[in-house]
Amino acid sequence: MTLRKIPAVLVVTLALGEAAAAQPPDPNKPQFALGLAAISSPEPYKGASDDLLVVPAISFSYKRFYFRGITAGYRLFDAEGFQADVIARARFGGFDEDDSPFLAGMEPRRKSADGGFVLTWERERFGLRLTPLADLLGRSGGQEVSFEAFVPLRRGPFRLEPSVGAVWQSASFVDYYAGVRPEEARPGRPAYEGEGAFNLTAGLSAFAPVTRKIVFQGFVKAERLAGSIADSPIVEDDLGWVGFAALSYQF
Repeated sequence: MTLRKIPAVLVVTLALGEAAAAQPPDPNKPQFALGLAAISSPEPYKGASDDLLVVPAISFSYKRFYFRGITAGYRLFDAEGFQADVIARARFGGFDEDDSPFLAGMEPRRKSADGGFVLTWERERFGLRLTPLADLLGRSGGQEVSFEAFVPLRRGPFRLEPSVGAVWQSASFVDYYAGVRPEEARPGRPAYEGEGAFNLTAGLSAFAPVTRKIVFQGFVKAERLAGSIADSPIVEDDLGWVGFAALSYQF
């Protein structure tokens, strides 16, 4: 489940990719941006509360290396509209039993870290993005592969980007985050073993300079959860969403 209660830095990571675009970056000089972000991402687990978070937004890049929120990356290739990055990213999914009365007595699902690649192909009016990731710490032992098609709409420095896509998650990934182990079963919460899933996504992101140094970034994204996730006795709904808005100052 990619749309769970997402810690602030994770959502900030998803939106900071355009932070350096307000002015042409000099690859030989460090690029740093600092700002403030507001995030809303309802919890998918039954009985869990929803939060609106206001947090710092931070990004840094130098030559081929970059750090955005909780993602560190290195650009391997960038030519003719194709980019290939290798990344490591913290994963803050899961839950504690005190997140909801309905989760009482369940073993916590722990945070982890993913490693993989971001492969992007972009032309003037169309782009594709493939992101295969694997659990590096063995929490779920699973894999996730997201595929996205997007349309980059530009007018000067302004950018609007609608997108649609799909996310495949392995059986071990789904079982870890949505499964109920036999020893965790209770009346009204039967044992449940997760299976591999394909979730569908749709989103809209925006990037707009306010001044030469200050930029606005925002996005909203919805995700339709597959039946193997939505049918879990601990999952509330089959539709998740996340919204983000931030102002950043580029040093």
